[in-house]
Amino acid sequence: GAWTIFFFFKLQQQNDKKCKYLLSIFVGLWLALSIFFTFDQVFIGFFMMVTILLYLKENKSLTNIYSGILIFIGFICFYLFLYILLGFNVFEIYKKAYGFYKIDVAEMISIYGKKTSSSWYWFFGNPIAFFLMIGIPITILYFREIKYNILAMINNKKTDKFVVASIITLIAVNYPGLYKGEVERIWMFINPLVVIGAASYI
Repeated sequence: GAWTIFFFFKLQQQNDKKCKYLLSIFVGLWLALSIFFTFDQVFIGFFMMVTILLYLKENKSLTNIYSGILIFIGFICFYLFLYILLGFNVFEIYKKAYGFYKIDVAEMISIYGKKTSSSWYWFFGNPIAFFLMIGIPITILYFREIKYNILAMINNKKTDKFVVASIITLIAVNYPGLYKGEVERIWMFINPLVVIGAASYI
């Protein structure tokens, strides 16, 4: 996940069109490979999609549009290749993984009680545990950037697209209530999003 974000970050800094297009395909392939190992990486893809949309909102250039399309093509080609060559069906794997997830949740409720099934309980508990793991200094800097970007949006000023996309992604990760504890370990794949936001101040 961290490497996917790194390559995506480098992509946004690339000015040469040919290099940007090649890197776009590579980012799509790398994202697909990341998701192959864990479905959690879907949220990294979500982060990238939000960032691209924010860039397109500011500048609807053909280069940005083609870049987004090539990322999608690279992503699709990875799983299409696996399906044709090995019969690997990512949708079937997802169904099985979700089935195991429901079994785990049911076991957790039977052991720890119904409180653990409450989405509101984890809605507040997960972020607290996550930011404590990230560390107070980085968390303070990150929330400072959140405040700055919210004020910038209110006053119609330029915002940091990576910070805004990271905020939206964190809400998307936490809001459905899919994760029930241990986010200090499980959410390590989104650590770079917070670090990038905190680094904007530095």
